[in-house]
Amino acid sequence: MQRDDQTREQWTLPPNRPFEHIAESISPEEIREMASLGGLERDASFHFSLGSTFAKIRTRQHLISAVGEFEHAIELTEDPERIWLAYSNKAEVLSVLGEHKDVIVAAFSALEVLPEHRSYNKRRLLRLISDANLHLGNRDAALEAAVKAWESAPNDPVIAFSVIFTAHKTGNYLETVRIIRSALDSANGAQFLGRIMTYLTPQRYTTEYISIACEEVGDLDLARDAFQAVKSEAAVHDAKEEMAA
Repeated sequence: MQRDDQTREQWTLPPNRPFEHIAESISPEEIREMASLGGLERDASFHFSLGSTFAKIRTRQHLISAVGEFEHAIELTEDPERIWLAYSNKAEVLSVLGEHKDVIVAAFSALEVLPEHRSYNKRRLLRLISDANLHLGNRDAALEAAVKAWESAPNDPVIAFSVIFTAHKTGNYLETVRIIRSALDSANGAQFLGRIMTYLTPQRYTTEYISIACEEVGDLDLARDAFQAVKSEAAVHDAKEEMAA
């Protein structure tokens, strides 16, 4: 075996040892020490980058360190763009850690300085707030945040399903009914409902949520109309595909 082949074999990682496993074995302190060797200024960008690195490694010790780095980044900047992004990342990490009360605080802090045009980020933050409140048993607050997210993007099936799921968990079925009625009154409502039922989650769960909600409010006809609309839309779609083929 030539020298190059020996070197290659020595430094090639086994198939079951991806880079993430190597990174997990390096402590946050060791990573900080290595980062400091570059002589970079310990400014907001430095701490934000370090926090992002820790967040990607995803062990508990690295995630906790990520939270601290994002906090340092916030302390060292007055730039609203950097502040909301650091708070948003902090909220995401806290959600993984299961620190639900702190998630809510961080997400609301991000929303306070979030620019109006950042609608996607707004929806993401509201979903974090909703999920955290749901874990804490704050049903009204969970549903309120989910509804706000949907109202900012009424044509987003992912957000709509989030409301349906949260409404089911909180027992407030009127919001599910409102989404169904809104969809059926729109031009592309059947397609919209179809995406919620068939593409986002196992169909059984979504149809159950819708059926239970309609039964609870005494309007099973609405569930029938929704399912029939989706079925008809699917038939039209299949016919178009057959003609195209």
